[in-house]
Amino acid sequence: MAGMLPGPAAKPDDVRQRANQPASGEQTVVTPEGVPSYVDMVPEPPEPPAQWHPRARAFYDRLLHDPARMTMTGADWELAMFMLENLHRSLQPQVVATIPSKVEDGVAIPGDVIREPVPMNGSQQMAFLRWAAMVGITEGARRALGIHVKLGVTTETVQGGQPVGVVKSRADLMLVPPPEEEQG
Repeated sequence: MAGMLPGPAAKPDDVRQRANQPASGEQTVVTPEGVPSYVDMVPEPPEPPAQWHPRARAFYDRLLHDPARMTMTGADWELAMFMLENLHRSLQPQVVATIPSKVEDGVAIPGDVIREPVPMNGSQQMAFLRWAAMVGITEGARRALGIHVKLGVTTETVQGGQPVGVVKSRADLMLVPPPEEEQG
């Protein structure tokens, strides 16, 4: 993927065992005090269109509560809206067949268009995954970008004196319940 280092994601610094010392290069740290007033350091996410596909809307709702939001700028949000609009369009029924028009009594009668849901093609999926990695939505992408988020989840946590597996613990940490799909 573009912008990603090959190989597995790096371990957090406190877990990592180093054979050599890290490079001591200068890093630029941007703070709100050092930024001109016209730069919005904490942009408000744009409101999504109401007609979005439920999966695109669910992804947007999750993004609102994802650690990636902490580093997103206004341009990142606009790109997110662009990508989610494309996701919405990809999930809509696509034209799969057309029935030719007929001519009856010298009058052309238009044919029908048949639309069905079709899977996203590979290039659309890769573009979406590259964008997600660029913004740092997955844990591996955040590590590659040098952003470490500690969720406070270990292999086993104790709830009410009983150990609970990591899957159950992560489910308990969810900030927003999953959106309910419309039943047809």
